[in-house]
Amino acid sequence: MDPISITASIIAITTISGKAAKILHSTLTTYGTASLVIASMCSEAAAVSAALTHIQGEINRRPETIMKQLASRPELFATLDATLTGCMAVSTCLEEEAQKLASGASWGAKARLLWTQDMLKQLLDMMRGHRDGLSIIIQALQM
Repeated sequence: MDPISITASIIAITTISGKAAKILHSTLTTYGTASLVIASMCSEAAAVSAALTHIQGEINRRPETIMKQLASRPELFATLDATLTGCMAVSTCLEEEAQKLASGASWGAKARLLWTQDMLKQLLDMMRGHRDGLSIIIQALQM
């Protein structure tokens, strides 16, 4: 993975995540008490995007240094690769679920939210895990 492919992955993830967060944010008032999960997902999507943007900034400022760090520490490279892959998968699922939630505020849509709330909480937990992983990567890259 070179700086350009890392940057491309980060841009793709932040774009999808940002789109999902915007859609979710627009549904907050529609879903009442379930909106706590939705609001948390919006916050986590913003935190993941901020962490990814920070990593992208580090790569843009010091591309040779960062690539040497990644090359000399295969575990760091593997962690970055796995985290980016995971972020892309979760962001894609999040966007799909956001689209479904935004497609209608009928009684059926509200019932569907209750039905899928456990899955949404799992996505939220995964987002938190990725945010934590990104924080560790940021710390390691700053050494």
